Amino acid sequence: MTVDAQEVREGACTVGAQAFRLATFGTAEGRAAWLSESRQYGGTYLVGERWIITAPSADALTPARARLGGTLDSAPAHTHTHGAGQTGRS
Repeated sequence: MTVDAQEVREGACTVGAQAFRLATFGTAEGRAAWLSESRQYGGTYLVGERWIITAPSADALTPARARLGGTLDSAPAHTHTHGAGQTGRS
């Protein structure tokens, strides 16, 4: 799947059993906004100046980091807890 827009371009691929997503951005501000939104869902990210690669683990991103540079970033997986333990009574 590929998404093309003026601010962001996204693509996906698999290598063996590992899935990767790549997003490139028109501006560093667009990259920062995308990362901020994406982090709430969890994940592992390799972040460059105007690009991000997502993968299942930091180890999966090691070869890309060695070749492209960038900074590893991760966020805990999102868990849905809205309404857990609530009875709807005040």
